[in-house]
Amino acid sequence: MVQFLGSQPPTVAGPSASRWACGAAATLLVGAVACATGVDVSQAELAEICAGQLAICMGEMEAGSGGASGSGQVGGVSGASGSLGSSGSFGSASTGGTISSTGGTGNTGTSGSTGSTGSAGSGSVTLKPLAMGMCMATSSVVITYSDRGNGKVADQQASMVLHIDNKGAAFDLKTLTIRYWFTDDGAGTFIGEIDYAQQANGSSFSKSDVTVTFGQESGSNYATIGFTGGDNVATNASVDQVQLRLHTTDYKMFDQSNDFSYQGNAMAVSNPNITPYINGTQVGGCVPLP
Repeated sequence: MVQFLGSQPPTVAGPSASRWACGAAATLLVGAVACATGVDVSQAELAEICAGQLAICMGEMEAGSGGASGSGQVGGVSGASGSLGSSGSFGSASTGGTISSTGGTGNTGTSGSTGSTGSAGSGSVTLKPLAMGMCMATSSVVITYSDRGNGKVADQQASMVLHIDNKGAAFDLKTLTIRYWFTDDGAGTFIGEIDYAQQANGSSFSKSDVTVTFGQESGSNYATIGFTGGDNVATNASVDQVQLRLHTTDYKMFDQSNDFSYQGNAMAVSNPNITPYINGTQVGGCVPLP
């Protein structure tokens, strides 16, 4: 029995009704359907989830079209004709010599073989977030996300760029935390690396002011991005970018298709499945269902 119950610390400030979107992309895992609750669920549990009044189940995979077939190479050309024979010699004045026969004709060359047909190209696949989870009606802080992994679902790291927009009251950046939800697939201990960070032009904020810690909740792993420096974030202001990579200490492969916050091939799109908090209170986005 799958229940949409359980505690949701830190405090959730007024979430709206649960919304669930279980996509075809979840079937990428072998032997199980992973509807991004952060855990794998069986087919029977999935059917029960999708039969609920608060569930919305839909296809969530978009596949690109295949490439055109190639054409084979044209056959070879015919062989050249043989050369003419040499002329006969003339006889003496009393008896005329005979002219030798003309040269023979060469054999015709064989045709070249037809080239093989080229194979059709494969289209790209874009993965949308698999689940909306428990979502707030409005978000005062919005996270814009870009996938730096080029839609590579199985990879040694989750690589992204995050942009933070403040649509609500001003706040101190040091009070903001962001949760990126994923599943570790038993790969091992994860660490986070910040490649670059900038709050705004002219600010002293840098990647050394960004921290990454890890935890578990509702059956899912999460990385918490926090800030030890930076200026206040005014209404309609933003944090320009945080370039982040998550990976195990030994760079083991893991599957992102069952990660709640992952969105393959996304380029600068709003991602509500990355959850912002101010002083520990959720101020936007969605959290995975338990």
